[in-house]
Amino acid sequence: MDFDSLGHHIEITAARQRAYRELDAAKQHRLYALEQEDLLSVVQFTHRKMARQGETPVLSEAEAVEALRQYYALPLLEWPRQQFAISSVVDEYWHWHVLNTRGWRDFCNRVYGCMMHHVPLDPSSHVDFVRVRALYQETRQLLCEHFGNRVNERAYPIIKGDGHDVVICSYDYCITEDLFDS
Repeated sequence: MDFDSLGHHIEITAARQRAYRELDAAKQHRLYALEQEDLLSVVQFTHRKMARQGETPVLSEAEAVEALRQYYALPLLEWPRQQFAISSVVDEYWHWHVLNTRGWRDFCNRVYGCMMHHVPLDPSSHVDFVRVRALYQETRQLLCEHFGNRVNERAYPIIKGDGHDVVICSYDYCITEDLFDS
């Protein structure tokens, strides 16, 4: 795979680009599959839903597509780590994506080879919130390591205060090593 052209959608730091060249063929194939996914239609659908509800999107279409693509790349880049947390801004797009259940299933099968599962945050559980807040901070750090200054501060804001306005929920991926053996 030509990782110089992979940056068309997923812009990555030069150091990470060198590291990605060392990924095995199966991981490269899955990153390429993610590159081919039409996330713009998910974002446009979400923006239409938001407009009908009288809401204004925080992100432009291009920013939202890039934020989703970066988030979706993490399980492939950070395997075997399989749990990440998402910001409330990007979560809006993810929820509209997952609610198209057939489309979501097909997307997950093409990109991951299995489903990505939602783990809702229990807002009444302080322990759950603290766990997911820490997970979000780790996720944001990984995004910055992989994508450098391409991480949009509005999509993945730094937590200030208690973080209740930023953290929303987490997701479990079910990628297993045998998916990368083929």
